[in-house]
Amino acid sequence: MKKISVFFPHNTKKLRLDIERGCAPRERMYGLLDAEFGDDIEIVYCDSRFEGLTGLFIDKVKKYGFNPIDIKSVLQIMFSDAVIVKDNVSFTISLVCKVAKKKLIYYDCMFYIPRSPIKGFLERLSLKWCDAILSYSEKQSYEFSEWARVPIEKFINVDFCMDLGFYNKYISAESKYKKGGYVISVGRDIGRDYFTLIKACEKAKVPLKLVTLPYLLPEGIKSFKNVDVYQDLSYTELFQLYSDASVIVIPLKGKLNYPSGLRALLEAMLISKPIIISLTDYVRNEFKPKYEDVCYVDPENIDMMASCIKNKISCYKSVRYDIESCGYHVCANNVKKNILRVIG
Repeated sequence: MKKISVFFPHNTKKLRLDIERGCAPRERMYGLLDAEFGDDIEIVYCDSRFEGLTGLFIDKVKKYGFNPIDIKSVLQIMFSDAVIVKDNVSFTISLVCKVAKKKLIYYDCMFYIPRSPIKGFLERLSLKWCDAILSYSEKQSYEFSEWARVPIEKFINVDFCMDLGFYNKYISAESKYKKGGYVISVGRDIGRDYFTLIKACEKAKVPLKLVTLPYLLPEGIKSFKNVDVYQDLSYTELFQLYSDASVIVIPLKGKLNYPSGLRALLEAMLISKPIIISLTDYVRNEFKPKYEDVCYVDPENIDMMASCIKNKISCYKSVRYDIESCGYHVCANNVKKNILRVIG
């Protein structure tokens, strides 16, 4: 039996339990659930670094771009056959894998190209030492391949998985045709541009409901009228908000070179409500050719977004988006196949 150590940017214990109970969609684990790898593979989740004093230390330093690990995680690497790191490049993990001669796969780890020369040097080295990089964007793979001077063959493009069966439990036929009285936006990514959305809704005179984290909100959020902020909602509560909304908006910052908004866009498509999204390079290259019914607006353009919001509300209609190609089993099996091919 082969053992794979998996590092997420957060503790996965509660999430895995919620998925097991049917309270969260399987794509939240990105195809890395232990049960889906069969009896020949053991998945070990390195959650210990988020507990105790180590967890407090990580909370303090992760905002500066550091991704340290604890002694227990180091030992788990030593006794594993391979390591998968989701989201954040870690020089510490790369170094341990290099010394211990373990296979290392980075998964959706490419965000902003580092501005700091030191961080850039360490990230380049980490990517050179790894065995493969799973990516959601072919264009981004070429950009990071050139920047890090890593062979493009090391990059493997995969599709995002969506647990369609889970969402079908929550989305009623009535909710798709129900015109509510507000705009909703869901997202916990630093690429979100909530300032533009708030100002656009203010200009359009439409109430806005945000499901996000407080640190992503613009300063002075309390001074804006008709804006409600939610976090830590159950999926029942979230889909009730979706059901009563008129428009779903995914506001993205300009000059993003990573697939911010990907999961939010696919989730919104399952709701069958009108969608507005900022036209970043990723959205332009990966989504616009496939989905013409989505309203695309220039990033950080308040007037254009406000106009689109008013138009979608005044001409409301349910929209059916075909995202069967993102079905969980097909995409998750592809992720698994590529991982097993790399680790041998």
